[in-house]
Amino acid sequence: IKLRLPMRSLWSSLLTFCAQCLVSASPFVLFQWYGYYLYCQSDNIQSQSSESVALLTPEGAGGTHPVPVWCDWRVPLPYSHIQSHYWDVGLLRYYRLKQVPNFLLAAPAVALGAYCLWRSRDLSRGHVTSKGTCGDSVVDLRVRLLPYSLHLVFLLLVGVLTMHVQVVTRFIFSSSPLLYWFSAEPILHTISPSLSPPSSSSSPPSPS
Repeated sequence: IKLRLPMRSLWSSLLTFCAQCLVSASPFVLFQWYGYYLYCQSDNIQSQSSESVALLTPEGAGGTHPVPVWCDWRVPLPYSHIQSHYWDVGLLRYYRLKQVPNFLLAAPAVALGAYCLWRSRDLSRGHVTSKGTCGDSVVDLRVRLLPYSLHLVFLLLVGVLTMHVQVVTRFIFSSSPLLYWFSAEPILHTISPSLSPPSSSSSPPSPS
């Protein structure tokens, strides 16, 4: 029984995770499918206005309604076409001399994100004592912080390399709790040193 319980718990967690991902992604997937249905099906595209077709067709509105080029993509996403064609979103496309002010605008948020990643790596060597209904337990910060750290790494790479860099500030501040946790660390240390997280020199408590 002891061997089966962890596996059963693992499968339950995995199924829950997959269900949550499907629920979260379903609005985006359904909307992209709706765009494909409107603009890539010959029976439906003729009923669309020339202005709406022009937004999704590089040739623009010219009396006829050509099928947009993105309809032939392996993954036909109208949103990706609009971002690439009209907003010039793509890998390293924003790296131009005229965009230097926007990179300076994003620099504080990127620097804070990098600092949070460095602090999370430093703190991952420490341990904290968690108070719970079942008693105290030693929690390895490496396990707790790793998902948030990897998530922030992904956000920073996407924001700096592919997006309009000036939106990185709201992009990461609306998505990563690490920024708030480590920004609050100096305040916690000022209020009470005992509330600050352990440093890299901290050693795990000895078992009683």
